[in-house]
Amino acid sequence: MERKYYIEADDGRRLIIGLVEISQYRRKVAEYEVMVAIHKIGLEMPKPMGFGTCSNNTKVLPLLDWVERQSLEALLPLLDTQEQYELGVAAGKILKNTLNQCT
Repeated sequence: MERKYYIEADDGRRLIIGLVEISQYRRKVAEYEVMVAIHKIGLEMPKPMGFGTCSNNTKVLPLLDWVERQSLEALLPLLDTQEQYELGVAAGKILKNTLNQCT
């Protein structure tokens, strides 16, 4: 299970830190690389700020820029079925293009 924490840096930046067990390292590296690729093509999302391990290499720690908005999980049920479908198709195309750029 990933735990996420909101933090504020001394310089005022707002960030999100995720913590997950080191056994998830490869999966989290792959996720982070996809996020970097998505950010590079200009899609609006939290900016990947860093990635590493902590707690004597027992935890994986991705660091992201905080983005103030309502989550898709909360908004999706408010959309009609056609809008949900169209978003799903668009997301699939973005993911396919992003994965192609990563390989």
